[in-house]
Amino acid sequence: MTEPARLASAHLEDLAIVAITTPPDAETIALYPELGASERGKLRARLKQLLRYGLPATSKDDPGIRRGYTLRQCLVLSATLCLIDTHLPLGLVVDLVKANEREIVRCGLDAIKRGAVDKEQDDLAVIVTGELWAILDANAYSSSEPMRLRWIKRNALTDAWAEACDLEARGQRVIVDLGFAARTVWGWVAERRLLPGDQVDLLYAALSAEKEGLR
Repeated sequence: MTEPARLASAHLEDLAIVAITTPPDAETIALYPELGASERGKLRARLKQLLRYGLPATSKDDPGIRRGYTLRQCLVLSATLCLIDTHLPLGLVVDLVKANEREIVRCGLDAIKRGAVDKEQDDLAVIVTGELWAILDANAYSSSEPMRLRWIKRNALTDAWAEACDLEARGQRVIVDLGFAARTVWGWVAERRLLPGDQVDLLYAALSAEKEGLR
């Protein structure tokens, strides 16, 4: 199997800025985002910290990661940064991403393929939090599988607390638009021509092969 192309490490800070700061109603993406040296230093430190946690991958699993990130790793990174930006504890974000990596990548790819025209069909990630809830009712918290992301269509957002969507359990909800972040990141990558255009289809094929292998 052909090794996937990589986004050079020199571009990772810009990717992170684009993923975090592009507003949902933006008509254009800042191709060359501006950020001060101090802010870039903090962002660089956060990216290195995530690598120590094994996100988007460990050097053992992927010896080439220090040269750059594959599209899959870019999608995992953008999702991780978006979750951190919600003020969820870093440890919880790491656990959530690692437990749901395949679905996070699938959500991102679907959003990229669908395009902004049909964004109402994007999946939104719903996280049932509840640090205090876990203390007050540990059994109920445990039975809700808090490490599992739920997914809900944007046009069904009013059902976010509905039993039919498996979201009837107690606890607060954090709803994160990971699909938009993925589409934004790919739009930026494609516009800058930082990865070959076939990487989306190749990643789709790899993800499908993984799914078949798990059956």
